[in-house]
Amino acid sequence: MNKTIRVIIFLAILDILSIAPVAAQPINYGFSLDTSGLAATGNSYQFQFVLSGEANNSVTISNLALAGGGSTPAGQPTTFTLTDSPTNFFTAQTWQFTPGASLSFTLSSTDIAPPPGVASDVYLTFLETLSGIALPTNDPFGEDALLRLTLTGGVDKPALFQGSAPPFTTGLVVTSSSTGTTGGTGTTGSTGSGPVPEPANLSLIAIAASFFVMMEGFRRVRRAARV
Repeated sequence: MNKTIRVIIFLAILDILSIAPVAAQPINYGFSLDTSGLAATGNSYQFQFVLSGEANNSVTISNLALAGGGSTPAGQPTTFTLTDSPTNFFTAQTWQFTPGASLSFTLSSTDIAPPPGVASDVYLTFLETLSGIALPTNDPFGEDALLRLTLTGGVDKPALFQGSAPPFTTGLVVTSSSTGTTGGTGTTGSTGSGPVPEPANLSLIAIAASFFVMMEGFRRVRRAARV
């Protein structure tokens, strides 16, 4: 087999493998929030959960729970799902509560990368007054979010931010995650995730290396047969 044919076969294999989709890895986190400072005001507040974009991601909020004397309106759901798409760019849900000592919830999300030329989906959590005004946080994006999750299709982690003015000066704490991380707070939350080698790319490299090893073996066998 001459060199030109070997190169053509190698490129054909890479082309076939490169179109295989990379399975998006789900994201799962549990969070808690100290709301004792808010409870002291005697006021009610609301969480707003927002997903925007068009990459067909879904975020499910579940196990919404209050501790220490808090309450929620009757019939308010403790589990719901937000889904975006090219025809449904923005979706949101609000969850009202009268704070007790703390609250907790679970976040589960797909992590589908956007198509070329389209921005990544973004999920945000806000703590607001009942009139929809976000309580200030140290969010560097200036949106006063408590949590920001950019869904790039890579190894994405939520960025957590902390309340910056009394009576709200706490932040979300990670109680569980798909990677086993616990105990993190929002004071030094990362604003995104860096690029990492994707499994598909690593597979291509391994296959390419194996291909050339195999071709070299064939050449050696042929040379030995001629002797």
